[in-house]
Amino acid sequence: MAAWVRLRMDSGELAPLPLPLIESLVLDPVVAVVRRSLSGIGDVDLDEAARLLPEQIWRSVRA
Repeated sequence: MAAWVRLRMDSGELAPLPLPLIESLVLDPVVAVVRRSLSGIGDVDLDEAARLLPEQIWRSVRA
């Protein structure tokens, strides 16, 4: 994954951030939604999250 990210950073597609920050910005929202869903709280619509999160995540890492 690091090589893929580096290529995208070098091309200007991704923001020039440290890899751990890119990882956090991409994975943490997904992990949080799944954790809430699996906890049984029941306040997360996974279909809605799948529809809305990708664009928001992309906004946080794009150049």
